[in-house]
Amino acid sequence: MRESEFATAGEIARVLKRAKKNILRLAEKENWPYAETGNRAKRFFLDRLPAEIQERIMRHRCGIDEDSVEEAAAYFEVKIPPEKLKDPAVATKVRMLCDCLAVPHWVGGRKTRIKYIAEEYGYNVATAYRLMDRVKKGAEIISSTRNFGLRIESLGITVRAWDHDAAHMAIEEIIANRRGHQEKRSTYKRIQRTAREKGLKVGCYESFCNLHRRVADSLIIYRDKGGRGLREDVVPAIRRDHTAYRAMECLVGDQHKADYCCFDYKGDVATLELFCWMDFRTQMTWGAVAYQHYNRYTVGQALINAVRWGMPGELYTDWGKPEESNYTASLIEQLTGLGIKTGTIQHTRAKPRHPQAKPIEGWFGRFDKVLRNERIPGYCKRLKDARESELQQKELTEMIRAGELLGIEEMVDRIFAMIEGQNDHVFKNRGEDTGKTPRQLYNESVSRYPVTTLSEEVLEYIFLPVQAVNGNGKPLTVKRSQVKIRHEFFKRTLTYYGPELADYGGTEVFVRYHPFDPGRVWIFSRASGSLLCRAEEWGMINPKNRDQVAAKIEMQNRLVKQISQKYRLWLPEKTPKTHVPRIHPHEREAREVRDRESKIRVLRTQLEGAQLRAVSGPGYRPLTFKPAPPPEKPRPIMRLTINDPVRDEDE
Repeated sequence: MRESEFATAGEIARVLKRAKKNILRLAEKENWPYAETGNRAKRFFLDRLPAEIQERIMRHRCGIDEDSVEEAAAYFEVKIPPEKLKDPAVATKVRMLCDCLAVPHWVGGRKTRIKYIAEEYGYNVATAYRLMDRVKKGAEIISSTRNFGLRIESLGITVRAWDHDAAHMAIEEIIANRRGHQEKRSTYKRIQRTAREKGLKVGCYESFCNLHRRVADSLIIYRDKGGRGLREDVVPAIRRDHTAYRAMECLVGDQHKADYCCFDYKGDVATLELFCWMDFRTQMTWGAVAYQHYNRYTVGQALINAVRWGMPGELYTDWGKPEESNYTASLIEQLTGLGIKTGTIQHTRAKPRHPQAKPIEGWFGRFDKVLRNERIPGYCKRLKDARESELQQKELTEMIRAGELLGIEEMVDRIFAMIEGQNDHVFKNRGEDTGKTPRQLYNESVSRYPVTTLSEEVLEYIFLPVQAVNGNGKPLTVKRSQVKIRHEFFKRTLTYYGPELADYGGTEVFVRYHPFDPGRVWIFSRASGSLLCRAEEWGMINPKNRDQVAAKIEMQNRLVKQISQKYRLWLPEKTPKTHVPRIHPHEREAREVRDRESKIRVLRTQLEGAQLRAVSGPGYRPLTFKPAPPPEKPRPIMRLTINDPVRDEDE
C-alpha cells in the first residue's frame, strides 16, 4: 500500500490537537486496524478510521484550515482590526495565538505544549505568553500602523530604512536586553533572521547601532528599577534649604550598620549597629550603639542623648519597627506632656525606600569613610568585585583566628569618638556655614533662639520602660518583699528586693527598669503612682562562698530588725515574748558521759575488726577494755520559759 493510505499516531495527534498517548489509547479502545513497522510503530489504515478523523486528516494534508482565522479570533475573543487579518504574517500570529489559547489549563505539560506550538509557527514562547496576556486583559494584540508611528515619534526616534513592525521589534529587543548581557551584533542578527522569516524590511547594522544609541537611558532605568530608579537617577532631587530651620527644630534619625566585626564579652565574633539623630540645621549628631541589631531601646537611648541638648520640635524617621514601636511613641508623648513644650512633638515619616529624603544618609557615608581611614581591623562589608570580596573575607578569617579584632568596649569607644569628631569637623562647601563646625553652629543658634533642656533625673525617668504585668498577663504584686519581672533585653525572669516592700505585701505595682542595666529598677504603686523604692536584684548565690551567704543573712536580719523596731515603736505594751530554753546544771556532765561512751564504742569496734598477731605464751591474755562506771544518773531536765508561772512555783 502507499504511504498516503496510512496515518501515524503522531499525525492524528497533530490534527486532533491531542496527545499522542491519548490517540494510542483511543485506538486500542476502538480497535483501529493498523500495521506495524520495523521499529514497532503503528500505522493505521486511513480508510478504516472513523469518517470524521479521515476528513480532518485529508483537510490537513491539503492545507485547508478547519476554521477561518476570523472565526478562531472571534471564538477566543481576540481583539484585532479586521483589515489586519488580511496580512499573512498577522494571520499566522493570530493562528498561533489561538492554538496556544486552545490548550486546556488542566492538561499536564501545558507550558511545553505552548512552547512547541510557538516554535512550530516561528515565534518564541515569550511572544506567545505576551499575546495571551493581552487577550486576557482585553487589549488589542497588534496596534495600528498610525498609532505605532506616534509611539516612535514619542520616543524621539525616526526610522526610514525599517518597516514599522521591524522597528518595533528592534526597539523591544534593545529595551529588553540588559546592558552587557548580549552583544549588538548577535541581537541584530537575530532580529534580521526573524524579520526575514516574516517578510519585514530591516536596515543595516549601522542604522541598528544608531537606533540603539537613540533609545533613551531612562527607558532602560525604568525597565530595571521602575519608578524608584527614575526618582533616583532621572528625576531631579528636591534641595532643602537648611538655613530655614533653627537648632533642635527638626531631628532626623536613621539606623546604620557598622561594617566591622569585634569580640564580645564571651569571645564570640559580633557586629554592631547604631542609631543616630542628626539636627537638620547644624548637623550635630547623637547616637547609641546596639549589639548585633538595633531595637526600640537603642532608638530611645539615642533620643535621650539628643534631648540633653534641647527639646526637639519634629522627629523625622523612616517606617522601621523600632521607630514605630509603642515605646518610642510613649517617649514622644512623655516629652510632650512635661508642660514645658508648647504644642506637640511631630513625628514625620519619610517615603518608603527613598533614602534621599533623609539627609542623615550622607552623614553616614562620611562617617564610614572616616571610620575606615582609621585602619580598624575587622572590616566585613561585602565588596562589589567578587575577587576583592573573597580576599577580604579570607583576611577577616585570619584576623579572627589570630585574635586581632577589637573588643566590643573598645569598638564602641571608637564609634563614639568618631561621632564626636564629626561634630567638630569644619564644613568646606555649605554656603554661609563654610568654615564652621556643627558645634559652633549649634552654639550660635542656641544663643539666638534658646532651647529647653531637662535634668538627668527627668531624662532617666522618661527613658525607663514600664512593665505592669507578668508573663501570664496578671498584674505584678509584691510577695515576700520581692517583685518578679520578665526582663525583655536579658530574656529571663529577674527577682528584685527592697526592704520598703515589706509593708506592701500583695499590693499591685508597676516597674520601671533600665533596659541595659539589670541593677537599676524602680517600683511604683499601681493605685497611686507614687514611688515605693529602688529595688536591687535578689539573685542566686554560691553556697560555698561564705561572704555571699553571710551578706544575704545580714540582709534578712536587717529586715527582721526593721520590722520589729517599727512594731515596738507603735505597740510597745504588746511586744511578743521571746521563748528561751532553760539549761539544767547537770546537762554538761550528762553530755560528757555520752561523748565518753561514744568514743569507747568506736574503739571496741576497731579492735574487734582488727587481726592481732602475737606470739602465744603462758602469760598471753587478749587485751580487753572495760568502760568506766557511769556516773550518778542525772536528774531529768526541765525546760521552762521566761515569765512562766510554773517556773515561779518550782523555784
